[in-house]
Parts: sequence; structure tokens; C-alpha cells
Amino acid sequence: MRVFFCLICFIWFPFRSQAQLSATDSLRQVLDTAQYIPHQISTLTALCFQLRHQHPDSAIAYGQQALALALANDLPYEQAYALSRLGLLSTIRGNFEQAQKELTESLSIFTTLGDSIKMSDAYQGLGNVYRRSGQLAKALEAHLTCKKIREERGGSAQIVGWACHNIGTVFLATKEWDRALTYFEQALEHYDGLDNHYDQATTLNNVFVVHYRQGNYEKALQYIERARAIFEAQKQYMREGTSLINIGELLTNLKRPAEAQKKLERAVRLFEQMKDSTYLPMAINTLGYLHHEQGRHLKALEYFQRGLALATAKNDIHGMMEVHESLADELTGLNRHEEALVHFKAYTHWKDSLDVLASTEELNAIKAELELAQVEQENERLRLDQNRISRERKWLILGLLLFLLSAIIGGFAWINRRRAFARLQHQKEEIEQLLTEKDRLYDKLKNAQLQLIQSEKMASIGQLTAGVAHELNNPIGFVSANAVALQQDVKDLQQFLTVAKVFNANPSTENRQQLLDTYQQMDIGFLDQEIQSLIESIIRGASRTRDIVTSLRTFSRNTTEVFALSDIHEGLESTLTILNSAMGNRIELIRDYGEIPPVRCQITKLNQVFLNLINNAIQAIEGEGKIQIQTRQIDEQVRIRICDTGKGMSEAVRKRIFEPFFTTKEIGAGTGLGLSISYGIIEQHQGTINARSREGKGTTLEIWLPIGDDRD
Repeated sequence: MRVFFCLICFIWFPFRSQAQLSATDSLRQVLDTAQYIPHQISTLTALCFQLRHQHPDSAIAYGQQALALALANDLPYEQAYALSRLGLLSTIRGNFEQAQKELTESLSIFTTLGDSIKMSDAYQGLGNVYRRSGQLAKALEAHLTCKKIREERGGSAQIVGWACHNIGTVFLATKEWDRALTYFEQALEHYDGLDNHYDQATTLNNVFVVHYRQGNYEKALQYIERARAIFEAQKQYMREGTSLINIGELLTNLKRPAEAQKKLERAVRLFEQMKDSTYLPMAINTLGYLHHEQGRHLKALEYFQRGLALATAKNDIHGMMEVHESLADELTGLNRHEEALVHFKAYTHWKDSLDVLASTEELNAIKAELELAQVEQENERLRLDQNRISRERKWLILGLLLFLLSAIIGGFAWINRRRAFARLQHQKEEIEQLLTEKDRLYDKLKNAQLQLIQSEKMASIGQLTAGVAHELNNPIGFVSANAVALQQDVKDLQQFLTVAKVFNANPSTENRQQLLDTYQQMDIGFLDQEIQSLIESIIRGASRTRDIVTSLRTFSRNTTEVFALSDIHEGLESTLTILNSAMGNRIELIRDYGEIPPVRCQITKLNQVFLNLINNAIQAIEGEGKIQIQTRQIDEQVRIRICDTGKGMSEAVRKRIFEPFFTTKEIGAGTGLGLSISYGIIEQHQGTINARSREGKGTTLEIWLPIGDDRD
């Protein structure tokens, strides 16, 4: 009995704290300054809810004032909300008939307004009224409806969890422990991770009740301790006190009296400090029961009498019933039967006046009523199914007639379809033949394209070879001619050395004179200067040859198609070395190099692009002219600009220069793939290439390359 009384307290009684009083004062200040009618009504309903426990009469006055304002100003939503608050107050005061009326009217208005959330709240309130008045079947139906609405409307985890909690309380009242526990556990799953400590602790308290009633005292103790810890952390001292009462009673049953007494005495101190006598009789009565269990009957009797005085002063029917029962048991144990009888009669009187839980017959009637409602629903479903089957039968007959008509039409359609299918099959064969021919032509075109690309590459290789050969011919010829002259000078020098050897072997006057005559005839000083000059010339020729070979290696080095940081200027210089013979002395080359960082690229492919563009610039200049090569870093890109003073091109030609096979050269002079291949290489590097040109004024080609491309 004590456990169930605590359960009701956990569900219905509010927080009591100074924060509530300050919140009430704030609401009253808002009410004094509010001008907007709906704002006044919302403040009045808030005050009604805030004062529902400490000052119920004031709360009712605020609620009725809010209802009157809503009716006077034809505000249905505010009217329904005020009725729901008044229904809550009537429930708390035990006026269940009035509460049911107010909440039913509130539900009707919210249903008309289509506010599903407030409808679910109204069902929740009605469920609580039905449960507290013993109408458990209706309570279960109301709470199930509330849960269904909240789930269908995407309600938050907290409100769906509280709906599960309320369903569990109904099964708790009917003592269906397993079903109650299932819904309480669902509620706790919904609360997991949420900052709603009060709801979580209340549900934990109900789980405690289930395990307590099933005799699982150790497990029950775990849950009630968790609830108490939450209330203590939240400074909800009244909730902590009621939890301590339950823990004390549980520890008494576990034969741990010292711990039980410690918990119960703390509960008494909490209630005395709060100056709240609501739960103080219960705490004192439980302490008396503890002393009774320990055989200290006079001490127990003292606590019971103190608890009775407090409950009587409070007019607490539940408390008085509990204490009279305890006094009757204690006085019987002390052989004070006459006094015990008085208290037992008082206990019976108060017990008969309460209708907290239904009797076994009533519970069976409730279950029968619920099952009857389910049977009626099933019968209604069967009736609807029969009507549906009847309609379906009519439609089936109509469908058969339509099927026969469709079969006739379908026969003609089938014949036409067969003919169409034959035509379609013939067309399919023709299409397959065309596709085969298309594939054959595509392969042929692809082979031709590969041959043209190879031809372009071979032409580039030929041009490259011719340029390199011409560049190498000059220094090699220069070295060869100087080597012949050097050979002759060495022969003359060897003649002088022969005479010198004779003189060295026989330094006679005759040999000395011959050495002097040979020296004067050969002019050894001039010969020495000439040999030095020839050697230096040969070295310069060899160095020039080495530079050309190095440029060729730089131009054509194998990078295995890997993107790597490369020097753009080095690539341009190697290309210019190869094309030097093509420019000769008729073209002035202007280098305008800026400070640019290494670029991540495939330098061999870029060298091919530079070769194509610079070679085109050379071919565009008839006679003398200029080619300017400029490099700049602009933001995160490098710009390479190649300008020539050649003949230029028209706008129509400029738009087509990057098309494959397009060329303005004579037949056999080019494939038209050079710029197309260059365009593809720049695009592969995530760059761009564009051209500007005017006829007779020259052409400018610009390449833009990103600097920091991280591709491998």
C-alpha cells in the first residue's frame, strides 16, 4: 500500500522549491502588464498550472478566469487549453467526474481544431482520470490512443516515452507486472540520452514497484536507488524523501534494519526541513514499522501515534488508513485488544471510503469490457469486410463482362500485333546489319586516325632530326677544320723538336746554329699562339655539340608518363635549341621570362606542345620577323605566351585551328593534327590554350597551366 501511494505521489505532485515561487511572482508581473488578450490567457493558464499544488484555490480561480476570457473573446484554442488545465486541477483534488467533463470538452475542441498534439495531451489527462477513478479499461484505451497519435505525428522521444509510462501505470494497477515492466522499459529507452531527469526517475520508481511486488527486492533496490540519486542531484528533496521511504521499507524486508533506519531518518529530516507534512506521516509510520520488526514495540507505538496525529491534522485519508492499520497490528501484539479494535474499525472505515484499486471482480469486468470492445471492433471489421466483398463481387461481374469484350478486341489486337512484330523483327535485322557496318567503319576510321597521328609524330620526328642534324653540323664542321690546322701546326712543331733533340744529344756549334735557324724559320711564338687558339676553338665546338645533345635529351627525356615538378624554362630552351636552325638569322627571338615556380606536369608532352606552337610561329613568318616568348605566374597558374609577327589568320580560321585534321597548309605539307594534339595535352594537364590573331598583324597563343596539381 505504501508503495502504491508513493507511486501516485511521483506521478501527480509537482516540484516544490523557491524557484517555483519566483516563477509564480514573475508570471504575476507579466499578467499585470499584459495588454494582448491571448497573452493574458496564456499567463493565467500558466499560473493555474504553477499553483496547482501549493494554492489549489488560487489555481482554480486563475483557470476559470482564463476560461471566461477565452469564451468572451471567442478564442477556441485558449478555451480548450484552459479546460485542460482545470481538468488537471480537478484530477488532483479527486473530483474525477468534473475532471472527466472538462477534459472531454477540451478534447472535442482540439479535435475540431485538428491539433493532434493537444489531442494526445487531452487523452493523457483522461487516461489519468480514468485510472485514478478505477476505470482502468477506459484508462488503458485513452493512453493507447495518446501513444498512437504521438507516434503517428512524429512526436518527440520524451512525449512518446511518457505515453509508454502511462500505459505501464495502468497495467501496474491491474497487477499485470510483466506487461507493466515492458512499457516502463520502452519508456526508459525513449528517455535514453535526453535531459528529462524527472520523467526518467519517475519511471525508474515504477520499475522498482514492479520488482518489489514480484519479490525481487535486490533488483528493486537498484532501481529505487537510481531514482533517488537523480532526485538528489536535481535537488528535488520531496522526491528524494519519498524514495528514501521506499528504500527504508525495502531494506526492512531485506533484514537490513540499520541501513533502513538511516534512510528513514533522513527522509523525516528532509520533510521537516521543508515544513511539508504531506509525506511526513508516511515516513514516521514506516519508521514505526521498522521498530516493530525489531521487536521495539513501545518505540514503534510512539512513531505510529505521532504519524496518526500528523495525518489527522492533514486530513490525509491514505495516511490515516495506513497508520490505523499499523496501530491495530501493534496494539494486538501488546495484548491491548480493545484499543486495537478501535483502530481496526477506523482502518476499515477509511479503506471502505477509498476506491483506489478495483476488486478482483471489477478487474475481471474491466478486462471483459476491454475484450468486448475488441470483439465489437472485430465484428465491425468483419461487417466492413463483407461490404467490401459484396462490392468486389459486383465489380468482378462487371470485370468479367469487360474481360469478354476485351478478349474480342484483344484477338484483333493480337493479330495486328503479330503482323507488327514481324515488321519489327525485319527492322531489327536491318538495324543489326547497320550496326555491324557502323562498327566496321568505326574500326576503319580509328585505324586511319591512328595512322594519321603516327604520321604527325613521324613528321615531328623528321623535323626534329633535321633541326638537330643542322645544329650539330656547324660545330662538328668547325671542330673538324680546326683539327686539320692543329695537325699541321703540330707537324711543324715536331720538326723543331727533332732538331732540338739532336742539339740536346750533341750541343756542338753546328747543331746550335741549326737549332737557331730552325727557330727563326718557324716563328715558334706565332705557332704557340695559333695552337692555343685552335684548341680553344675545338673546345667551343665540342661544348656547343654537348649543349645541343643536352637540349635534345631534355626535350625528349622519358618521364614514363608521370606528373612531376619540372622547369618550364628548361623545356622552352631545349625546344628553341632544336628549332634554332629553322629560325636562322631572319627571326629575332625575344625571351621575356618571369619568376615562375616548377609546375607539376609531363614535361615531354609539354615540349611537344612548345615545338608545335613555336614551329607554327616560324612558318607563319615570311622573311624577317620576331617571336616573343613570355612567362608569368598569375595567382595559382602559369601563363606561357608565344607571339609572332607572321601573317596571322582570319576569325573563321582561328575558330577551327584546334579541330582534328584542319589545316591551311598545302596537301602533303601537314596532317592538321599538331594543334589538336597540343590541345588534348593541355586539357590533360587541366589547363587551357587559346589563340588571338589578326590578318597581317601576327598571332598570339596563350597556355594556362595550374601550379599545384597533385596528380601522380
